[in-house]
Amino acid sequence: MKHQSLISSDATADEGKKYVIIENHEFNIGEATFLNKDGNEFVFEIHLSGNRKPENYEYMYDVDNNTQELIGLRAKIAVKE
Repeated sequence: MKHQSLISSDATADEGKKYVIIENHEFNIGEATFLNKDGNEFVFEIHLSGNRKPENYEYMYDVDNNTQELIGLRAKIAVKE
């Protein structure tokens, strides 16, 4: 699934690099491959393990405060209204 989001105007990521996706700060549930930037938004291809569906999650981003480089992603189950 492709996922597009604004992270930070100063954030950087390497095209083609795979970033780990963590759930509940301990479980590695998949990876996000950084594809490119679309304007100010970052575009990722999300792959989750098992029967998890990427569209059922909300994603947050961990960025190094000193370098502004993307470190990884955190996921949590999206709340359905």
